[in-house]
Order: sequence, then structure tokens, then C-alpha cells
Amino acid sequence: MAKTPSHTSSTEPSDTLVLALVRLLKPLMKLLISRGITLPYLTRLLKSLYVEVAKSDFELADKRLTDSRISLITGIHRKDVQKLRAVEITQPEVPANISIGTRLISIWVDDRAYTNDKGVPRKLPLRSDDDTEPSFENLVNQASRRDLSPRVVLDELVRLGIVTVDDDQRVALNVEAFVPDNSFDEKAWYFGENVSAHIAAGVHNLLEGRPPFMERSVSYSGLSEQDVARLEKKITRLGMKALKDINHDAQKLKQSTEEHGDGGKLRFTFGVYFYKKEENDDPSV
Repeated sequence: MAKTPSHTSSTEPSDTLVLALVRLLKPLMKLLISRGITLPYLTRLLKSLYVEVAKSDFELADKRLTDSRISLITGIHRKDVQKLRAVEITQPEVPANISIGTRLISIWVDDRAYTNDKGVPRKLPLRSDDDTEPSFENLVNQASRRDLSPRVVLDELVRLGIVTVDDDQRVALNVEAFVPDNSFDEKAWYFGENVSAHIAAGVHNLLEGRPPFMERSVSYSGLSEQDVARLEKKITRLGMKALKDINHDAQKLKQSTEEHGDGGKLRFTFGVYFYKKEENDDPSV
């Protein structure tokens, strides 16, 4: 089946789209330059991605996708296209510490066995003689299906600032630490996951995909520092509540799907973000 998106054209892009790209790319340039990713390096990566996307999303019905067609729609020389088509871009796997940490936190903030009457994650003893009693060891075994050592997981989560251990050897969850504060690699992984999902939703909507995805925001100017601080506090509280509510529903639905053997294949991403800056004439972020 052909997978050719609509609105492909060899004409010049609209000024509005170019401005949108500038606004999108400027903060990304700041990250790339600060981390030593130069233009030649980025150019090589972009060429590979242009070819990969052309192969996956711009096929024509009943026609072989040739090097010449890819060259035409991407602007990359045909000889380069031929070389790049032979090289597969490595798809990175989710780092183990992120994968286990995400599952562990999801259970800890949602499962009634691990929360108090107010729904707050409880401090957990390191271990328990009873496998049915809540403990950090039992939580890790549940999240990892007994594939990882609870001690190793604890040391990593402490290093990342996600949990702390008190003098009574009880483990407490830092409920705000859904994104680690101390590791660039972990933060970079979440950055790729979250921002790519947001951009993919926006691209789907711009290309008139149906049904459109929800993509909304609230933005105000002319506010004082105190105004924004007050709003930021409320946004943080409501945002965390929304994330926890969705996590609760998703956890229950996933469990039900697995129990019924329905073999769910869909993945979704829902996020909340906040940003502030001084007003100026620069329309970019």
C-alpha cells in the first residue's frame, strides 16, 4: 500500500513554515553547539535521515522506490543515496536503567499496596520475609520480573536522585523525579522521547492527518515574575496530577489487556511542559 503523504511539492516552502522551522531549530542549535555536534556531523546525519524517511513514508503505489526518485524528493545526490540506502541507521534500545526505573515508579505511585490512604508513595523497607508484603525488593522483582538485583537497582536510583534511603533503611521515592537530575544520558533519552512525540503529533496535524491529535497550549505575555511564579506552581501541581491520573488508567488497561491476551500493539505519549522567558522581539524560543 502506498504511504505517500499529501502536500509534497518541489516549490518553495511557505514563509510561515520556514519561520516555524527557525523557531524550532534555534534552541536545538544551542544544544548541538554546546555538546560539540558540528554542522558537518549534523549534515551526515540529516542525509541518512532524509533517505530513511523517503524510503519509509514516500513510496508510490505499485512502483519501486528508486535511487533517482529519492534523489529528486530529498535533493541528495543519487550516488550518495545509493551509499546511504545500504546503511541502516542503528535504532537505540531503551537503556536498562530507564526501562526498569519507569516501570518501578509507575507501580510505586499507582499500586495501592505501595501508597498510603492519600495516594502518596510509601517509604518501603529494603526487604520483607513475605513476598506479598510491600518492600523495595518485592517492588523491583515485580517491575523487572526478577531479572535484576534489587541492590543494583537501588544503587542506580540513589545515584540518579530518584530515591533516598533513611537511617532506618527505608527507601523513599522522590515523587518529582520522573526525569533524573544527575545524568545527561538519561535526560537526553527522555528529551528524544518527549520532543519527538510532540513534533510527530504536530506534523500529523499540519499534514491534515485524520483524526487530528490534541496539541494545545496556553501562552500569556505582560506578566510579572510573581504572576508567573504563582502560575508555575499551579501548573506543576495540576500537571503532576494529570500525569498520575493517566498513569493509573494506563496501568489498569495494560494489565487487563495482558490478562485477556489481546496483544495490544499501540503506544501513546502524553506530556505536560512549562517554559518562561523575557519578552523581546525575537519570535523564536
